[in-house]
Amino acid sequence: MNEIKLDDRLNDIVKKLPQSIDYFNKKDIDYCCHGDDSLKIATEKRKLNQDKILSELKEFIKENKSIKNLSIDEFKDKNTKDKISHIESYHHDIEREMLEDIDKLLSKILLVHYKNHGYELKETYTIFLQIKGHLKAHLAKEEKITFPKFENLDCENILSHIYDLEKEHEDMGDLIGNLKKVTKNFTPPKDACNTYKCAFSKLKELTEDIYLHIFKENSILFKEIRRESLI
Repeated sequence: MNEIKLDDRLNDIVKKLPQSIDYFNKKDIDYCCHGDDSLKIATEKRKLNQDKILSELKEFIKENKSIKNLSIDEFKDKNTKDKISHIESYHHDIEREMLEDIDKLLSKILLVHYKNHGYELKETYTIFLQIKGHLKAHLAKEEKITFPKFENLDCENILSHIYDLEKEHEDMGDLIGNLKKVTKNFTPPKDACNTYKCAFSKLKELTEDIYLHIFKENSILFKEIRRESLI
C-alpha cells in the first residue's frame, strides 16, 4: 500500500502501516471493532473532513515512516498457536494488571475529589467497573473455551464462537466510547492532583491496548481461523 485512499479499509491500512494506529487513536477513529469500514465511512461516522483527514494521515505516516509497531509486524507472521500465546502474554496478562491498578486509583480519587467532581467520577467509576467485569469474563472465556478450540481447529460451532467474541468486542467498544465521553477523552480537570492525572492516563493506556488487542483478533486471528475452518 504505497498510497492511502479513502476507499481503503481501516484494518488494511493498519496491517500495512501500523504507525497509523497512533493517528487513529488521536482522532478517535475505531480501527478495531469497525476495522472493515473504509476510511471514507469512518470519517463520515465521525463527521470529519475527509480531505483533511486523508492529508493528515499521509503526512503522519510520512513523518513516522521509520516507526514500526513490532507487535503487529511480528503477530502477522506467527502461526495460530503462537498468535494466541502472544495475545495472552501481551494483552490478557497486562490488561488484568492494569484493571486492578486503575481500580485502586479511581477508588482513591473518588473519595478525595467527590466534593468537587462527584458526578463525573461516579459515572467514570461506574463505566470502568462495567468494562472491568466485561473484560475479565471475556478473557476467561477466550482462554478456557474459545482459544483451545482455535488451537485444535475444532470446527464444531467455531464460526459461532467467533461471532460471539466479535459481538462482545462491539459491546466493549461501546463501553469505551461511553468512558471517553464522561472523561472528555481522558482529560483531567484543572485542579486534578497527580493521582487523578495518573488514573486518567492509565485509563487511556488501557483503552488503547484493548483497541489493539481487538484489532489483532478481529482483523488477523479470526480471519485466519475462518479461512482454515473452510479448508
